[in-house]
Amino acid sequence: MVSWTWSNLGPGGHETTTTTKDAPSSVTIKAQKEAKPGDVISATCKTERSNPASEITWVVDGIPLIGESTVETQESGGWITVSKINVNVTQQV
Repeated sequence: MVSWTWSNLGPGGHETTTTTKDAPSSVTIKAQKEAKPGDVISATCKTERSNPASEITWVVDGIPLIGESTVETQESGGWITVSKINVNVTQQV
């Protein structure tokens, strides 16, 4: 999030705050294409630059999972978010 404040301190003055947000232009997910019961699948989700940093949520069969997330600061501004999970493959009933 980019915020800046402008203030006019004279009589009748006012203060203005502006917030700018940029969504990531794309998101990439990498994972195995095939697995069998008993396997562990690793998956990675990476966003392009965003402002503020993106939050990645993993959901498998309607159950939210907690991934290992890192946020990389970009010199040009904004952040890249990367999240990784490991999921045990079970037999479907």
